[in-house]
Amino acid sequence: MIDIKLNYNHGFKWYSSRGIYVKGYVFDEDNCLYKGKNLVKYFQNIFHPNDFEKKILKSNGMFSVIVKLGDSVMASVDRTRTFPIFYYTDKGDVFISDDMYYLENKTGSEIDESSSLNYLASVYVSERKTLLKNIYQIKPSEYIHTHNGDLEFNSYYNYIPNKILKESYGELTTKFLAILDSVTERLIDNANGCQIVLPLSGGYDSRLLACMLKKYGYDNVLCFTYGNIDSFEVDISEQVATALGFKWKFIEYTEKIIPINFVQDLDFLEFARYASNYSSKMVMQDYFA
Repeated sequence: MIDIKLNYNHGFKWYSSRGIYVKGYVFDEDNCLYKGKNLVKYFQNIFHPNDFEKKILKSNGMFSVIVKLGDSVMASVDRTRTFPIFYYTDKGDVFISDDMYYLENKTGSEIDESSSLNYLASVYVSERKTLLKNIYQIKPSEYIHTHNGDLEFNSYYNYIPNKILKESYGELTTKFLAILDSVTERLIDNANGCQIVLPLSGGYDSRLLACMLKKYGYDNVLCFTYGNIDSFEVDISEQVATALGFKWKFIEYTEKIIPINFVQDLDFLEFARYASNYSSKMVMQDYFA
């Protein structure tokens, strides 16, 4: 038996048809964009794990995908595990979900003590383990194939450099700028005129994103920052947004924004449940903003 239960449709929604379940978006090798129902079509005509592997290797984007073929299932997440997928196997039965609480109720699994120590030391559970016994997660850049309860694991990408570049600094700079242009073009293509909300700090990373959007004439941008009103980052953020002609908003972190009893707030608890999912600690820093 293969049980697939996908509960989270915040932001990007799951789309499914004929045993294909997808979420997110993908640019193929020709930089063509697939999302929504078209992403389902992108993963059609997969009849073998080799077909699945070839398709994943050509996929550039933020996505999760599950393909069910008879009594077997293949599943994968992108290079950053944007939308986590969890699984549990028992005597040939396979349970797959994006919701650890569903699997917890389904299996009666309990807290794994070794995973708890891992979590307390690093605020996430490493490798494929989760905080619950016998329930696992697909690692970033990984795809799995199950057949009759047996699992096969494959990695399709890693961040370990495997070659030495001999180009000059100027040549590498030119290549890097070309990559930035390509990334920005894909971002704008995916946004398709919608407002882009950019958390703009005083650092260079978010400032670079803002400058690239300005370079390509994408004006539907809202920049925001948060924290203490006397923070130097607030001044820099406002100056950058103003210079680029983008809307800017500041949220001062006061007791009104962060109440003492926020841990009892139902919205906060729902977000914490969704963001942690028995596998990692939620990031609270920008939640209140």
